Amino acid sequence: MKFQRMRDFVMGAVTASLVLGVTPAAFAKVASMNIPVQYNNIKVLVDGEELRTEKEPFLYDGTTYLPLRAVAEAVGKEVSWDSATKTAVLSGGAAELPPEDKEPDEPENKEETQPGRWIRVTNKTSAVGGSVEIKCVDIRENLDDNMLELDFKFDNTGDDNYHVWIDECHINGKRMPVEYEIFANAYNNRKTEETLKIKLSELDAADINKLHEISMTFHGYNVDGGKGFDTNALRVQFKS
Repeated sequence: MKFQRMRDFVMGAVTASLVLGVTPAAFAKVASMNIPVQYNNIKVLVDGEELRTEKEPFLYDGTTYLPLRAVAEAVGKEVSWDSATKTAVLSGGAAELPPEDKEPDEPENKEETQPGRWIRVTNKTSAVGGSVEIKCVDIRENLDDNMLELDFKFDNTGDDNYHVWIDECHINGKRMPVEYEIFANAYNNRKTEETLKIKLSELDAADINKLHEISMTFHGYNVDGGKGFDTNALRVQFKS
């Protein structure tokens, strides 16, 4: 905000400078004239640092006039002069922000910058049972709650209604407790989502320090009394 206010001030001063030294469209007068100006040791600060200029700023008729090129370049603008049309041209992008205001650079390799045991997912498969397809749509490490969270989508394209839960869950080949199951109402011709939460402390207890693969199968119970199903293994694989 500080730099923006300085830029607004500069643009006001630049406009004033153009009134005297350039011939903009709104002021077509071309003439030479003597005017009384006042020099009063005027200082220009850019982000707290004094801007040194070859020509000293001055006051005329209640307006402060600043050297166009020095001030414009201080806020990241290039200045050129078109002698044919007697036009001062300011171009270029905004000045570079101070370090404390810069947006952080986006990391090139996301998995190397994230804390904990998160590793980039390299492959995901889906599980299918009856008319229900189950996909893992997202996985993340919630360090605030000390949880590994997996989001699943259940897509039932048939007419039967199912209750679906995890039958078995293996992480890095180790079978995890049944308490990690989730329960989904996969009703006919609908999609639903559920999140599986695994305590990071349980991974530590199982001596799992790095994720390689999560594999799980699901069981579907037919609410309408028809045949249920068991799915193939859904697998989520991570970069080694």
